[in-house]
Amino acid sequence: MRKLLFLCTAFLAVVPLVAASAQQPSHKIPGDCQLYLEVSHPRELVRSVLGSNLIAVGRSTNLLAAFTQEKGFQAITKIWQTIEGKLTGPASIGVRFGVAGPSVFFCGAYSGNPDLKEIAQAIASLDETFRPTDRGTQKGIRWLALGKAGILGVDKEFLYWSERPSSLREVSRLKDENSMGNQRRYLLAQKESRQADFLVLVDTEELLKDGELDEDGRKNAFEILLLKGFIDDLTHAKFGYAWGTLGDVIKLRARLVNKKPRSKSWQLLDRSHKALPSVPNQSAEFHLERDLAAFWRQRIDLVPESGRPGLAQFAQTMNIFLAGFPFSDLMEKTGRGIDIVVRESVAGDSPPDMLLPEFALVLDTTFSSREKERFMVAYQTAIGVINADAGEKRRQPMLQGSLQVDGIHILTARFLADPNTGKRETEYNFTPSLAFAKDKLILSSSSKLAADVVHALQSSNLEDQKLRQGDRLSMSGPAVARMFKLNRDNMIEARVLSEGEDEDESAAFVDAVTSLAATIRTLRINHVSLPKSTVWDLYIKTDSLDRGKK
Repeated sequence: MRKLLFLCTAFLAVVPLVAASAQQPSHKIPGDCQLYLEVSHPRELVRSVLGSNLIAVGRSTNLLAAFTQEKGFQAITKIWQTIEGKLTGPASIGVRFGVAGPSVFFCGAYSGNPDLKEIAQAIASLDETFRPTDRGTQKGIRWLALGKAGILGVDKEFLYWSERPSSLREVSRLKDENSMGNQRRYLLAQKESRQADFLVLVDTEELLKDGELDEDGRKNAFEILLLKGFIDDLTHAKFGYAWGTLGDVIKLRARLVNKKPRSKSWQLLDRSHKALPSVPNQSAEFHLERDLAAFWRQRIDLVPESGRPGLAQFAQTMNIFLAGFPFSDLMEKTGRGIDIVVRESVAGDSPPDMLLPEFALVLDTTFSSREKERFMVAYQTAIGVINADAGEKRRQPMLQGSLQVDGIHILTARFLADPNTGKRETEYNFTPSLAFAKDKLILSSSSKLAADVVHALQSSNLEDQKLRQGDRLSMSGPAVARMFKLNRDNMIEARVLSEGEDEDESAAFVDAVTSLAATIRTLRINHVSLPKSTVWDLYIKTDSLDRGKK
């Protein structure tokens, strides 16, 4: 029951923000809450959320149908229908996490009947044994005890609710003064979010106090490159806040404020990087603002002891492929920034069971002509090693080739067809390729994508590209949906094995996720680590249901 009521109050939180005044509900929330949400116009936004494309897709494709048909959800809906017409203005929610679990406090501008009987009857639908108890008036607030459902109060301006009956005394003592624990934090967050639809304030330091993140928990170089920056953001944060706008275009910004200024390490902080030009039919791009040369110099300090042997073996193997040329010398000449370009594969004749998208890894380098040649030799040596044990592993060998695109030499390879069947099976769309263009190293799973990346680089002036900061992800939802459809049978089978569902249940889930992806025309995420704070920006543009189904 508590969980349902917590969900109900949290749902009310996602509503537009208004400027604070002397009579804001925020003044009625205890100041030691670790999570605080400030909202207004509950009726308008809850209606728009329930009527949004994303919710409609979830219900129509069974993604949310089971949840919305539950008795608890129906009861919460009934409670909401009872109070929505009486919530006349802004509302605030505070959550305090203690040994006994979360304690929730709610306060909203209210113009309903002060005897609370109508609301009590709606809440009683959660539990037939529910019996409200009149607790009288304290500090001008009329209280109704709801047993396991907490306490409910009302005065001339506000409706109150607290999850724990023991909180009655605490809520009754609240005065008409801002009770947020740290006024500087609150005012800073509010100043930056004046035009937003909602505001969330989080005491990050307090929440992580009893469960600090393990900064040394990553085991390999990939996890460190991908996750270290995000873990550092949380471990250095003192508090954070988020705000945004909702609708067909969803915009969200979250900021974590550091305990103290961060020192620059292997990870790039407040620097900018030229964006890559797009390739035709690009589905997604992922950019990590990372300094690989600095990472390689500091790898012993960054990589846990358990992961160092693997890193040393990788370096030794690369030295062999480079014919004795020091791999560390080349790593010192890799620049900042890692780009991954993704494009959906087109199903041709005899497609494989799992049709993976095309992808290309693009790295900045300052290699000399001699060093580029050595790296190309390493590529050819790697193909030779793959061919050497192809027969033993019952795999077809790879045939090496090359392309010329805009004066750039691209090394390629492809698996030969099975001499018995004439098919290339699961590797039919895998044509690993390597090239250098505009001082960038391109490693691609597809020769066609490699050629398009080279052409995009050669035909554009990188100086004209916009400067962008931080890590970035951009993605096309319809492209992802098309890839899901091509791999539908495999996804269903995988879910049956992993989740223990029957085939119909798995098919319903996969189809729902596919439909949901199809409605997201654009998804963009940007992450910037600054010396004093960290910022995340999220942008989602949704499409109409009719268009999304096409």
